[in-house]
Amino acid sequence: AETDRLLLEQAQAFVRDLRAAAQNAPYGKIVDRADAFALRHGREFTRLALETIVQEQNDLLEKKTKQSGVTAAEAGNISDTKPDKP
Repeated sequence: AETDRLLLEQAQAFVRDLRAAAQNAPYGKIVDRADAFALRHGREFTRLALETIVQEQNDLLEKKTKQSGVTAAEAGNISDTKPDKP
């Protein structure tokens, strides 16, 4: 699906940029630089993936509830489950 394609592109970009961070690090600092990059950007990628998947599921739930005539609240709407920002 489109969501999968977008998340895979983001994952590929993350790996490409992580590799570049490691390749551009001075001798003796490869692990430190790669680790710092992974922590900083990995957290953002994870947040984006989570937000995307939750929104996708929320959209599906809303669509189902509209078709069935059940309110989103009755169906257990998840639209208010945004991840906490650090």
